[in-house]
Amino acid sequence: ALVQAFPKLTALHNIEMWAVTNHGIMSMAKVSKNLQDLRINGSLYYLSDFAVASIAHSLPNLHYFAYTTSRWSYDAARDTLSGEGILSLVRKCRRLEILELEDARNVSKGHFQEIVTIIEEGNEGEFALRKIDLRGYPFVIVEQPFRVVDIAENGAMVI
Repeated sequence: ALVQAFPKLTALHNIEMWAVTNHGIMSMAKVSKNLQDLRINGSLYYLSDFAVASIAHSLPNLHYFAYTTSRWSYDAARDTLSGEGILSLVRKCRRLEILELEDARNVSKGHFQEIVTIIEEGNEGEFALRKIDLRGYPFVIVEQPFRVVDIAENGAMVI
């Protein structure tokens, strides 16, 4: 209803998955062709691979995507977002500049390494991705060039 009422809306922040389901997210993506910035918080419900694929298909001009899960009330049985969903987002949303993930537990270091490889092997300018911000992982993604770097127990980067 929100995106129908405001058809020129370009950003939605702090969408709480306890109030909006995957179906609602997919419906919103299909209706809102101008959306460039989407930030979702998973709490009671979690974003699914299917919903992310729908976002990627419906919003190819997305510039900013953020997804956060609750560290304190995590339910592994309900968490169906995997690295495959995030990979589909990166492959289809080539204008995506910033990807933020916090505690998306089914997105592994291998998936991020695959994202780095996709970006490296793409033609210059094919992908706009310039920042991957991760929280809750034992590694980070550094830029120039992109690479996966482990974090030591003391918080220092292990290169």
